[in-house]
Amino acid sequence: MNFSYNNKTNNLIVIEDGFTFPSMAKKVQYNESEHASYRRRKRSILEPFSFSVPFFVKNNQNKMGRDEVNRIVNETFYSSGPKKFKLKDSQWYMMGEFNGPYELPNVINVFNSFEMEFTSSYPYKFYDGERVQTAGKTVEIATKSQLPTTPLIELTGLTGTDVQISISSSEFSRIRLTGNLPSNLTIDVENELIYETGSGLNRLNLLRIDSAFEDFKVKNGDVIVLTNAGENAKAKLTYKELML
Repeated sequence: MNFSYNNKTNNLIVIEDGFTFPSMAKKVQYNESEHASYRRRKRSILEPFSFSVPFFVKNNQNKMGRDEVNRIVNETFYSSGPKKFKLKDSQWYMMGEFNGPYELPNVINVFNSFEMEFTSSYPYKFYDGERVQTAGKTVEIATKSQLPTTPLIELTGLTGTDVQISISSSEFSRIRLTGNLPSNLTIDVENELIYETGSGLNRLNLLRIDSAFEDFKVKNGDVIVLTNAGENAKAKLTYKELML
């Protein structure tokens, strides 16, 4: 089975057929409370994945020596940080890094197997591609994401001095911007940035203190409402869909 890592592929290295990404890495603990009459369940947060991946090196006609195989493997799996690991024809991928060292035999045959540990920097998989939805006044989030996900918000056509984008669901949260608003703003919640879309000028000073900025996440069925923004204003939401 073919794969790509860090947007690199190599036909000489394949994954053993039948390999699949694991799902939902978390721990559940049951702890005694201060009262012996009942037990209190305590859950940890989801944990990053770490698992072994079985590989084969195809040494066609036994032409490659051990040093050459090592060079190819190192070149394929080295990364300076978390990168995309994707199986061929899969609809999702994982972000992380491969751990070394790996072991190869002294004698390289036609097919040589080895395993490498992969550690994801996130406790979930990403659905391939990004979901984009645009709100004039309102839009309902329609997503396959199994976890609440953080959108990148691009506001266009703004007028006025007090704009609000909110999430209406079982809970209510909002981002409120006040002051001398430019017509186009980008709200990058994940990187804690608000800036003018064209120039990149930092406008975090527009954020009201009563905004749920760091907790602004969307899930399926949420209704996004844009208010006080002007007749032609729009909010473009781009987000990753997350799989357990």
